[in-house]
Amino acid sequence: MRFKKRCNKAFSSIYLNVSKDLRPLIADITEGKKAWEVIQKYFHPESRARTIGLLDQFFSCRIEINEKIGLYAARLRKIIADLLDCGEKVPLKDQAFCSNDW
Repeated sequence: MRFKKRCNKAFSSIYLNVSKDLRPLIADITEGKKAWEVIQKYFHPESRARTIGLLDQFFSCRIEINEKIGLYAARLRKIIADLLDCGEKVPLKDQAFCSNDW
């Protein structure tokens, strides 16, 4: 009984905090975990096209004029984190190559 209550609370939290235009995506789902997975897939598709796009973004990432090194490094870390979310590991030698570009 407690578990069911917690599941209902989780789903309610997700449903009520998602924007109204996204609610139809999860309207027919009753489990919080499944609703979360649907929303996650909507925002972060793990398709091959996304992975290729992120790899292209990673290898073409260059420091901008007057950009601080910390901001550039943060952009690289974000792209690497997104690639890891897609299941793509970036070898350390490639990370070093991009960070030596400045």
